[in-house]
Amino acid sequence: MLLFDKSAIQALGDKIVSPLARYFSFVDCPILRLEVLADLAKEPSQRNRDATPESVVAGLAKRVRQISHFSIPHHARLLRTNLFGHEVPFNGQIPRYDIQVFDTPEGGKGAFLDQTPESSELLAWGDKSFSEKERELAKLWRAEKQHVDIPRLKAFLRRLGYPRFKSPEDMIDWVDINLDDPKAQIQHIRRAAALFGLTNLEIARVEAIWRVSGSPMFKERFRYAHYVYRVTISFLCAIHSELIPSGGGAKPHLDLEYLYYLPFCMVFCSDDRVHRILGPIVSPSDKMLITSNDLRTASIELTSFLESLEADARKELLSDLNGYPPEIEGSLILRAWKQFMAPRSTEKRRARTPEEEASLKAMLKERLDLAFRATGKR
Repeated sequence: MLLFDKSAIQALGDKIVSPLARYFSFVDCPILRLEVLADLAKEPSQRNRDATPESVVAGLAKRVRQISHFSIPHHARLLRTNLFGHEVPFNGQIPRYDIQVFDTPEGGKGAFLDQTPESSELLAWGDKSFSEKERELAKLWRAEKQHVDIPRLKAFLRRLGYPRFKSPEDMIDWVDINLDDPKAQIQHIRRAAALFGLTNLEIARVEAIWRVSGSPMFKERFRYAHYVYRVTISFLCAIHSELIPSGGGAKPHLDLEYLYYLPFCMVFCSDDRVHRILGPIVSPSDKMLITSNDLRTASIELTSFLESLEADARKELLSDLNGYPPEIEGSLILRAWKQFMAPRSTEKRRARTPEEEASLKAMLKERLDLAFRATGKR
């Protein structure tokens, strides 16, 4: 699972991104889609008349939405789900809340997952198809969401008595000491719930869930909510301590939102300074944080290696690898697979017979027809 921020997907051309789709599933998140859509409201390029706002957004949308693509729900929904007692995965899985279950003829259960609205949006954007509502949203978001009064935020943090830190490591130590105080768990849970916009009645419900669970540590009962709260507090401390850029055209509040989605990817690609500073100290420990240059180098190495082989030799090698990337020394792609995927199978795949192929297609058609009848979708 590979997540880009906008700076990275913009820096990587189609020829770099396309080969990566063989070995990575791409994921997107709401802030990435909004940043891409906001380019609709940009002034047309004076140097390149072909680079219209529509064509720029279409190109970015096509890079994001590869064959294997998943959209992460908004973090606000995930937070509420977690605080109301449901687990949110931390292993690179993408949560889905629109599964439709139906009965199978054998007496079992089937599940139908439709294409997400987010995927449909990206498909439409790739065809330069934008609704008036999306065009208005791009203008509104570009005019308002991208601008935050950082000096006013810093003054507010000073009034709250936030300490200043000389290094990110000192800062995260202070944050963790405070969040791990056993006597302050319910205070942190209440503050987090209020920060995330829950009402007083909803906060009382969260507190009741926590108490019924035996009053455990915040990070144990509400893992994702704790993660987002920890990231947010760390971000505020970093702004106050001037550990991350906040002047000029910097938009650190947008960069912050990408960090909320790191539990749902395995590899995060960004060239942003906020991510380089905060990512290593706040992300789950099993994530791989890389730059677009790292990914560009890996893609070029892969393409050069495969193109150096004769067509028959290349086909045979890819078949023998069973979907695993080639053994290229120092390859980032290979390193990611070895870290996150099961070891390569040495058992050679057997090609299906025509009869097996026909049987498989018939079974899939039967299951799809059943799902469509049960859900009313096609």
